[in-house]
Amino acid sequence: MTFLFPLYLLGALALGVPILLHLRKRPPKDHVVFSSLMFLQKTPERLTRRSQIERWLLLALRCLALLLLAGLFARPLLRSDALPDAGGEGRRLLLLLDTSASMQRDGLWPQVVSHARDWITLAKPEDELALVSFDTQLHPVMRFEEWSALPPGERREQAESRLTKLLPGWYDTDLGRSLTGASELLLQDSESGASKGSPTENPKALPFRHFKAHDLIVFSDFQEGAARESLTRNAWPEEVIVHPVPLEPRQTGNLAPHFVAQLDPEDDSRPSGAERGAREISTEPRVRISSDRDTIGEDFTLTWKGHDEPRISGRVPSGGSRTLTIPLPSSTANAAGAAGLPAGARLLELSGDNQPFDNVLHLAPLQPVPLHVLYVDSVRSADETTTSPLFYLRRALQPGPALEPSLSVLAGTDVIPSSFDGIQAAVVRGELPDPATRALGDFISRGGVAIHLMTEEATGATLTRLLDLPQPLMIGEAPVKDYALLAGLEFDHPVLAPFARSKVRDFTRVHFWRHRLLELPQPRDPALPSAQVLARFDDASGSPALLASRRGAGHLFVFTSGWEPKESQLALSSKFVPLLFSMLSQGGMTTEQPALFVGSPLPLPSAAAPTEWIVRGPDGIEHSVPGSATQFAGSDLPGFYTLRPATAPASEPPSRVYAVNLAPAESRVEAFDPALVLEDVGIKLAPKGALAAEAAVTASDPATRKRLADLEKESQQKLWKWLALAALGFLVLESLLAALRSRPRASKEAPVDTSPVSA
Repeated sequence: MTFLFPLYLLGALALGVPILLHLRKRPPKDHVVFSSLMFLQKTPERLTRRSQIERWLLLALRCLALLLLAGLFARPLLRSDALPDAGGEGRRLLLLLDTSASMQRDGLWPQVVSHARDWITLAKPEDELALVSFDTQLHPVMRFEEWSALPPGERREQAESRLTKLLPGWYDTDLGRSLTGASELLLQDSESGASKGSPTENPKALPFRHFKAHDLIVFSDFQEGAARESLTRNAWPEEVIVHPVPLEPRQTGNLAPHFVAQLDPEDDSRPSGAERGAREISTEPRVRISSDRDTIGEDFTLTWKGHDEPRISGRVPSGGSRTLTIPLPSSTANAAGAAGLPAGARLLELSGDNQPFDNVLHLAPLQPVPLHVLYVDSVRSADETTTSPLFYLRRALQPGPALEPSLSVLAGTDVIPSSFDGIQAAVVRGELPDPATRALGDFISRGGVAIHLMTEEATGATLTRLLDLPQPLMIGEAPVKDYALLAGLEFDHPVLAPFARSKVRDFTRVHFWRHRLLELPQPRDPALPSAQVLARFDDASGSPALLASRRGAGHLFVFTSGWEPKESQLALSSKFVPLLFSMLSQGGMTTEQPALFVGSPLPLPSAAAPTEWIVRGPDGIEHSVPGSATQFAGSDLPGFYTLRPATAPASEPPSRVYAVNLAPAESRVEAFDPALVLEDVGIKLAPKGALAAEAAVTASDPATRKRLADLEKESQQKLWKWLALAALGFLVLESLLAALRSRPRASKEAPVDTSPVSA
């Protein structure tokens, strides 16, 4: 047994008080009854000095009470690890470690390792502990069942071994999602989680246990850029107590560069489709330099790695930002200093900042997007005169800096299923035979885009089968006087959304000389959505002009009039190319370079895809990806990723280069107060001093950690309560015994007869 406050044991010196009281001089209190004192001479009383203790039991009770009171204030405890806790079973501790990119700042990660070790050291044999890292999602490092399966003597060593192998990565921070997932892990397989009906995936998992506490300890820099919106969607479980451990870097402040859009998205004159993508990619990049409130050094310099010029310097006020247009280097070839970069790729570096983790931007070379289109004509497949739709389609698909189109032409009778291999979009004019229609339907279901042009010879058989209608369509030629116009356009649909702005929504200059009449019945299969009418003609019947329908993963668009001059003025208008590319974009085709951040899936070309792709990351590791895959999900590092067919030699230029940068939100490193923010969303936080282990995050020497462990053990054992009860019992017994001893005793001598004697 030991004591938290042993100086209080000096109170045992008070034992001398009752002993002195028992030995002090006291006047005699006994009286003898006597008949008369009138004939006796009065003499002074003589005090008797008592040198012996007569009432030993009273003295013992009083001394024991004083000893117990001294021990009570000294707060005794037993250090035996085998002693069961007064509160039942142990605690469940989950150490949640922030491994996002902002934790790479100077001095942050060593703090995480040091504080986590303190908490691991304080875990008792009856406790369960788990280590989990997080960025955009949770990454288990050591699970509860792994901790419990180890012998108590090996748990600390194993946990610290895994902790030392952990390092922060490059993902951004989703604090809300991570906290919610961690709370679910804490309640999993525990009695609290079972009461809420949480399922156990493994039927052979450990049985439900009762824990007296579920503690979630969060080690993070709690930066402003961390996503936490999801915390407001669900109620926080009452059983889980959060212990936030804020960390601070050695140097505060940060300057961060990020690419921004080239054109103002609110500008109504902004072009659409391929025209917009080509213009945006060909312009010089625009970079926004932002500074947080704690930044002291406001000067910066931007340089292209491997190039001396151009070099741009400037200043950004604390808490402000500045947007600059950065000229590209005059030479497209990489300099010797930038060796190892893909051809045409560039690195933009910022200097003048104390936090280098986000000071590099990666810019991919200009790469045209391949687009393979199949044109099927059942009327005149070889006609490429100005009277044919093919003539205008070929001129709309012009190669440029953002687009690399290829156009294949087939007759309707020559279409077979393999005709659509490597094809992204198909334009079909006229009616198709049944085998060709089935092949076209399968192509659309796999995710392809098909545009069907109805001719004056149309019977509706092809469209009936593609829409799975219960009965054949009734097609007729519409009587048109002079010309027809489009009306009732659905600008809410993604195809017509680019034309919703006021300056580009006017279709009154597009005249239609001929068009077909049709009425759409419901499809045979109720699960298939019927075709949506995107535009109608302004005739009395409001006949559909443009239809859209989903079939599987693909899209089908139907024109009831042609775009060649004998049918309409559509191909000659400025609306034709944007409308065509708006339809093609529904199948995933885009001419704009997407902004890729760490963790973003890399889109893979679907046209002319090989059997297998090889993706090479910035670290030089190559990943094998099936040719049928539409994306690569392993972009966990910032830098350049190259794509090439598996059969192509590594010395050949890559088929595609992707530039992956750090998410802009991760550069917002100003810290928020977790106590205020988390409490506002209903998270239950641990009060200060609730656990003695909470103070261990500031303890560095073994003596301090030992004392904190003693404080926690004493608060669990509460032996002082038993000492208080014993002292109170002794005092009650002493009071009863003293009361009995203080009663007046009857004289044992016979009373003296004072009556007169008779003669």
